[in-house]
Amino acid sequence: MAPPPLEPSKSVVDPFEAALLRARYLQRPSGMEWVRVPTLKDARPSTSFFSQTAEQQSHSEAMTDRLRAVEACGLLDPSSALDRLVPMFDDGDEEVRDAAAAQAVQTDLAALLERLLTSMTADPLSTERMDLLPAFEPYLSDGVLDIFTATDLPPSRRMAAARLLGFMGARCATESLAREAQSADVEWATVCAQSLDQLGDPAAVKPWIALLPHPVFEIGAMAVEALATSGGRLAFEAIKGVVLSPAPPSEKLRARAVQALGHWPAADAGPVLVVLMESNPGFVDVAYQSLRALTGRDFGAQTKAWRDWFEAGMPAEQKEQAPAESPTP
Repeated sequence: MAPPPLEPSKSVVDPFEAALLRARYLQRPSGMEWVRVPTLKDARPSTSFFSQTAEQQSHSEAMTDRLRAVEACGLLDPSSALDRLVPMFDDGDEEVRDAAAAQAVQTDLAALLERLLTSMTADPLSTERMDLLPAFEPYLSDGVLDIFTATDLPPSRRMAAARLLGFMGARCATESLAREAQSADVEWATVCAQSLDQLGDPAAVKPWIALLPHPVFEIGAMAVEALATSGGRLAFEAIKGVVLSPAPPSEKLRARAVQALGHWPAADAGPVLVVLMESNPGFVDVAYQSLRALTGRDFGAQTKAWRDWFEAGMPAEQKEQAPAESPTP
């Protein structure tokens, strides 16, 4: 016969007492002074007790204490927990930052999103926080994208959302950011282009090509650099078009595109530079210096010599042989 079911326990551990015991246990090794606990019978420690404890630990020089502070935030209500956790996104230790992020996504995601949007107004963000923000992408990207695309919201809020999308690496926003980067509003277009650049989305080649003729030089230059980084034939043809265009958006952008050709093999980029040298007197020296850096050869500004060398398959330099010595009599 099966044993009879166990009787439910007569004693139920009070959650406040359990939390207090856990917090005391965690604190014991560090020797940090604790907030005095009420001694009256049936008194219960309030959430302010845990909040003060987490505050003490979060400012400790010992990483283990700060990790305990992160864990202690699980005892607080979401608002109080985020008060403690968000500043720890800038902690100097990666382990503490990661633990704070993991705890934060267990709180109120809407409140967390608001705090991160507010932090986008800080200039500059700490390197530690920028490195951490991609951890929130799976949890917050859809909500941030909704704010970014909501045209009835204040521009400042949408701009904060644009920045957050970039820092999080939310590639779901690639098309939206690329579309808004075409805006005639210089500040808005620049922020969107910068965020698009931060995404590093290899699928964004066509959007970047569309941004090459943007009237704002900084945006066109970002497009050139992004295409050079992504590589590939489609990107190469777009850069080549800027280099050889009779009327590019600007000569500064043409010069930037010439530099970008260095990301491709000499067999592809070299002939383009030769054509530039032949067709644009103002870029003869730039093209010549680029050819030297790209190939390690030096034919001066002689376009025919360069063209013949490329058409011959870029043969290796032939070293002159020393004359043979006469045999000794």
